[in-house]
Amino acid sequence: MNKANFVTLAVTGALRSFNEMHEGEQKVVKLVHELRDASEMIGAEPVCGAIVFTRDGSKYGAAGNTDSHAVITALEDARSAGANSIASVVISVPDNRVHAPLPEDALAALAEFGEVTVLLVGDDRSVLIGTVKASAVA
Repeated sequence: MNKANFVTLAVTGALRSFNEMHEGEQKVVKLVHELRDASEMIGAEPVCGAIVFTRDGSKYGAAGNTDSHAVITALEDARSAGANSIASVVISVPDNRVHAPLPEDALAALAEFGEVTVLLVGDDRSVLIGTVKASAVA
């Protein structure tokens, strides 16, 4: 019997508003919005931004026209710089779609790094925290 990998994003925390976060979380949320906004100011039309934080403290950011594009680009930048262990990813999603599922290609790219904490940030700066991991299923 063949086993296939099944990638999930399990929600591990309640939706929190910007004011309910501690200062460090607020800084990260502001950073991902600034990344997206800066790309828009130079003429790009991204609707999403992603920042990858490695376990050694490095960070890599990307903006894209989809959440998948932003996540995969940031992960590729991290990988090309030699990162092999991702601690967390902060993703700015459009239209406050923090409850919408991440696309399969983004989940698969994240799962390559094992278990990864994901913070989904809405336009109103609310945050939903989850964990991406791959599981073998028969």
